Amino acid sequence: MDIFDHPAHPYTKALLESNPRESDTEKRMKSIPGSPPLLYEKFKGCAFAPRCKYADDKCRSCVPVTENVSEGHSTACFKWRGGDITMSEEKDRQPFISVRDLKKYFCLDNYKLAKAKTRYIHAVDDVSF
Repeated sequence: MDIFDHPAHPYTKALLESNPRESDTEKRMKSIPGSPPLLYEKFKGCAFAPRCKYADDKCRSCVPVTENVSEGHSTACFKWRGGDITMSEEKDRQPFISVRDLKKYFCLDNYKLAKAKTRYIHAVDDVSF
């Protein structure tokens, strides 16, 4: 998915980089400085500006509109078009989890009573990501 490989919002990037990797057992986990905004308080500008290393005066004073990055991927950030928001060590990054050809079927105990034609329900069939 594009959002995992090419996050357009700095907060999404920071969240993905704070995700522990199996190979990082000796490293300290990355954290996002600051605190999330209090949703009951009115704030000015982008809600993520206080925690964003890319934030500038525009970010702190104006609310960005949501724009499409690609199909199924949108962002509300002034900085995404500049290309400066990239994943660190992107070429060395391994997925946290990958799934190939996942199948999950559920057995119906009383499939004849339910007048079902099959004894199994296919919840997931050949899903990969």
